[in-house]
Amino acid sequence: MTDRSEIVAANYRRILLIASVGAIGGFLFGLETAIISVAIVQLKKEWSLDPLTVGTIVTGVLWGGLIGAAIAGKAADTLGREATISATAAVFVVGSFWAGLADSPLSLIAGRFVVGIAVGSVSVAVPLYLSEIAPAKIRGAVVTLNQLALVIGVLCSNVVGAWFAATPEGWRYMLMAGAAPAVILGYTMLFLPASPRWLMARQREGSARRMLRRLGVPDVDTSITEIKQSLEGSETKGSWRELLRPKTRYILFVGLGLMLFQQFSGIGIVINYGTTIFGMTGIAGPTGTALLTLGVGVVDVIATMTAILLLDRFGRKPLFLNGIAATVVCLLVLAFSFSDGDPHTKVDQWLAVLSLFIYVGAFSLSLGPVSGLIVSEIYPQRVRGMAMAFVMVANWVSQITIALTFPSLVAYLGPAVTFSIYAVIGVAGFLFCYFNVPETKGLTLEQIEEHWRAGDPPRQW
Repeated sequence: MTDRSEIVAANYRRILLIASVGAIGGFLFGLETAIISVAIVQLKKEWSLDPLTVGTIVTGVLWGGLIGAAIAGKAADTLGREATISATAAVFVVGSFWAGLADSPLSLIAGRFVVGIAVGSVSVAVPLYLSEIAPAKIRGAVVTLNQLALVIGVLCSNVVGAWFAATPEGWRYMLMAGAAPAVILGYTMLFLPASPRWLMARQREGSARRMLRRLGVPDVDTSITEIKQSLEGSETKGSWRELLRPKTRYILFVGLGLMLFQQFSGIGIVINYGTTIFGMTGIAGPTGTALLTLGVGVVDVIATMTAILLLDRFGRKPLFLNGIAATVVCLLVLAFSFSDGDPHTKVDQWLAVLSLFIYVGAFSLSLGPVSGLIVSEIYPQRVRGMAMAFVMVANWVSQITIALTFPSLVAYLGPAVTFSIYAVIGVAGFLFCYFNVPETKGLTLEQIEEHWRAGDPPRQW
């Protein structure tokens, strides 16, 4: 007779396989947002671009992401999570070829904007899908697969960029690189199970039962009963009115705070200006700086893989609090190394470099995966898609703000003051999490919803 633990392990492996397919969306997110930092070097030489045009091309994906995130929540609630992801894959393909075949800066900006719409859409739809198909015991690992795929995508963008760096018009191949994984994502999502929770919200209980069985849920009747109870908690269909009710408004505030502190802790400056910061340290020439940037990508991947192992063992909140504390220390060390302007001694130079590496590791172990995981868990079923869209729009606005303001802050206040500002924001983020963010480890989505409905203070969960 088959041992129950073997059945559970087989079901978990099935879930992880399904999640790995969905996480291709995260891979495309990372690849498409980071590849432009390499491609723009060739573009500036071939097209003699002015600074304003360069900035518009680079931020095209961010502006598109803002739009994509805004519309993806409603699409995911209306069409379904997996259908939205499949449709988004088609947008990735169109945008990738549009950008890669562009014959003018304006056409390139338009193509990158289309890619951005797809990026913003998967930033909402993929975590939603993964959180709703995953058992409570491994939900942290499953949802964080998306974050791991994202950082692998960023790392692969450096590899693709290096591969085509010496190729004439190599930037075209760089920008079209995302088309192949997008086709794989769109096709394979057609065969994956739909979210049982979404099906129940659409009064399709028979289909929900079939999907739960496909996902290997041992007690389908109990799961159906719990989902029904969570849906009966509100008499109206998911709407902005329901989302802005007092209790739900507080949950919205928690997710919004997590997304804002995730970005304003300064990660955007490392992603968009990491090479520039390494250059400011004066520790290496162009080749050495490129290698340091690649090293940051490797640290990012390793730390995110470690987070997958720890989230369901030690919990979300301890990782978040310890991680954000570490990022604050790293930012203060970085500020100290620039206290006399640019680092002049080897000690200051290595302090700056090491603090950046540790900062990325701490972020990827905590704020990066934990923030996205928690916001995919805490919202009621009826408004989960809309709430996710709302907080992800805030996330994209934060990314744009960081990308646009960092050069000016450094120019007018200096790097030391700029990094100190991010450190102060990190302290505020620590306090916010300590008092407002609940621990969701081991709880089903229905249990989380019941805690909110009962008015339980987050610190007492």
